Amino acid sequence: MKSPKNALIYQPRIAQHGASADAKSRAAELVCQVTTFEEDKCKNLKLHLKGNLVARKMWVYDPQSGGKSIPNAMQPKIRQRILDHAEKHYSDRYNRIDIRFRGKFCYIDAYSEPFVPPDYNSELFDGKSREERIAQLRNVPTHLCRLRYFGDEENWTMAFYTYSHMKYEPCIFDNGSWHGTPEEAFDTSAVYLMK
Repeated sequence: MKSPKNALIYQPRIAQHGASADAKSRAAELVCQVTTFEEDKCKNLKLHLKGNLVARKMWVYDPQSGGKSIPNAMQPKIRQRILDHAEKHYSDRYNRIDIRFRGKFCYIDAYSEPFVPPDYNSELFDGKSREERIAQLRNVPTHLCRLRYFGDEENWTMAFYTYSHMKYEPCIFDNGSWHGTPEEAFDTSAVYLMK
């Protein structure tokens, strides 16, 4: 089976080490599985590999792991920045915003006026009246996002709360980057604040 002329060929970096012959065989099989070489070329490639081979590990930056604890002195300033931005651009979409700090994370939640239809059936909700149900839902937060601090007030990473999985998932900012300001994070996650 011939490979296309412009096929991308991935060959992992391998280094000579005192590994077993089994490691050499696994490395050769990996190269053959990933590339689009013809079968006979894979056999020849196995023959040309000399010595014992082990995959080389490399450090990579992951914007969704690590971070630094948010200093206590900085927390009121960040909280106020987010609240000011929310008040200026989204004041008609929420009752209150809750901002919590836990180690390297900043959590942003919103509380909104719930919609309960006029023909509400109290039997479906343990006999609670429509007014009781509205009061209960007013205390249920809408999780917007979680910010991760790396030591720079202007460069945070964000995880968007997905209600389909009930957890925070890595997310890029609207600017197309993994990094942004707390205000940009609020803008991105404000999709949950419907009018």
